[in-house]
Amino acid sequence: MTLFSSFRPGRRCLAALSTLLLAFAAVLAGAQSAAAVTLVTCSGTQTIQYSPGLTNTPATVTASGTNQLGPCVAPNTSITSGTITFSSTGTYSCQELLGSSSVTNVIHWSDGSTSTLQVVRTATKVNGQLINTFTGSVTAGTFQGATVVWTITNVSLALLACETPQGLTSLTGVDVFGLVSV
Repeated sequence: MTLFSSFRPGRRCLAALSTLLLAFAAVLAGAQSAAAVTLVTCSGTQTIQYSPGLTNTPATVTASGTNQLGPCVAPNTSITSGTITFSSTGTYSCQELLGSSSVTNVIHWSDGSTSTLQVVRTATKVNGQLINTFTGSVTAGTFQGATVVWTITNVSLALLACETPQGLTSLTGVDVFGLVSV
């Protein structure tokens, strides 16, 4: 004889159990509908040129570069790649490579559409590499409203050039890019 062999649930117990199961099912349904949906993922590369080269002394410098995103996987679209080009002139030094800044970028997708990103860049050194993490959203164009999940990893051995008279003239990195909808 088991401990519960004489247990006979009454109507109140069954009603309470049914209510509990329905509430649990509603919570699960809500959790599934709030789950993030991946809209696009891309690997890629970044190349930046600095003119004149960045040193540890602040100076007027033009930074220009390209992020080549691809291959990309974007279900229900014909997008296979994307390109971001950028250029800015300001007072910069190698110290600006670390820290954070607000950035607006436009991705030109392979299908001819664009996405405008408004992100915050946070940079840290981890295990000898410069890791740039971008968080924000798509504010206009394709995937508007999506959340940006993006990292660029630069080999920081190049940062040793900051100590030289010509400075750091270029930096390359590996992109991992994604857009999700919640």
